[in-house]
Amino acid sequence: MIRTDRSDEAIQLLRSTLPAKRETFGEYSQSIASTYKLLGSVHMSQGNMEKALKSMNKCLEVQTFLYGAKSRKVKETQQTIDVLMSDPQLAAKVSQGKIKELSARPRFNTIVKGQQNLGGFKGCF
Repeated sequence: MIRTDRSDEAIQLLRSTLPAKRETFGEYSQSIASTYKLLGSVHMSQGNMEKALKSMNKCLEVQTFLYGAKSRKVKETQQTIDVLMSDPQLAAKVSQGKIKELSARPRFNTIVKGQQNLGGFKGCF
């Protein structure tokens, strides 16, 4: 479909296969990883780098779980992500998204409010 310039149909078809593949093979399977990698490739061919990056990151997550961080497949996918992130505009959008995500989280508080009696012996000594 990609070769015949029907990439929108290819994306719809790939996305429609994901639920059945998850049901059959589970979330972390070779089939899911290859589907995300194909989705990322189609998005790249369309010039939609944000969606390509999102798909490739999901592929990387699945591949790392399946094959380990030192696998050749994982390294190849990481190289593709590095190439995508070399675009300054895309890198800026990703970092802005992380900043928004972190600012939405509740603040961490290291102060413990008062002491509570946890039980035990009362005046036995």
